[in-house]
Parts: sequence; C-alpha cells; structure tokens
Amino acid sequence: TLSDPDAEVNLLFGHSFDRPLASRKAGSLVLMDTEEALTFEAAIEPDLEDVTHVRDALAMLGAGLALSGVGLVLSGRRVDITRYRPDPWSWPETAVATCGVLVAGAVFWLAGNDPAAINPSPSQLGWPTAPAIAMCAVLLGALPAVLAPRLPETALPAGRLAHP
Repeated sequence: TLSDPDAEVNLLFGHSFDRPLASRKAGSLVLMDTEEALTFEAAIEPDLEDVTHVRDALAMLGAGLALSGVGLVLSGRRVDITRYRPDPWSWPETAVATCGVLVAGAVFWLAGNDPAAINPSPSQLGWPTAPAIAMCAVLLGALPAVLAPRLPETALPAGRLAHP
C-alpha cells in the first residue's frame, strides 16, 4: 500500500477512524520509506487545532517531550563526572599486545598454509607432530606471563581478590 500513491493512509488518534489527525489523500500526511525506517510527517490543519482529539494529541506530544527533557536533566544530576585518564603504556604492555598480535598472525598463517598443523588428526597413534612455527606460536603465547608487570600490592583493598 505504501508504493500505491492512491492508497489512503490515515494518522489516527486512539486507532479510531472517527478521530483522524492527518491523511495521505488530503496531503497532510507524507510517508517516507527508507532502508533505515518508515518515517512520516504530519501537518495538523489550523482549523483542526480546536477539535478535542487533536488538542489532546498535541497536549500528549508536548507533555511527552517535556517529561523526557525533565528525565534527562534529573538523571544527569546523579552522574558523577570524572575524566578518564588512561595509564601510559610502557614496554611491558606493548610487548604483551605484540605477542597477542604475533600469535594471531601465526595461527592465521598456519590455517592458510598448513591447516593440519593446528588441527592434528585424533586417529593418529603416538605424539602429534607440529611444525616449528606452531611451537613458536605456543611459546610466544606464554611469553606475556613473564613480560606482564605485576599488579601493585595497593591496587586492591586488603582481603579483596582480583577475580571473585
């Protein structure tokens, strides 16, 4: 019905056809169907502004806008504003992140060039074989355990665990 310009579409108050606000045939309702959403523009005719259901609809729209503004102001008062100050990165943090990137690169390279290296056969009797690059990736993945700096003892209050 939206593609048919002669199809009648009404903007109704309370889903009641005896209380119309705007109409597509009258030219007071324009529908826009985009990929994001179906939107509309409705123009309330000046001679309808004194009709009870139109006045009620405009009052509800105004009250909704006013209350949403009040809600935003009141909720903003409860927010403590702080400034995010990230810790500066030094060589240990950079080394840990680099290890992760290198391990991911090695896994992607192995998946494209030697898929059996990262998915050994379970039916093979004996120890699975692994290429040197796969073993280096495993060792590189364990390296951040040594490279990462220790957390300062004052980072958590006494008696609190880092991961509950």
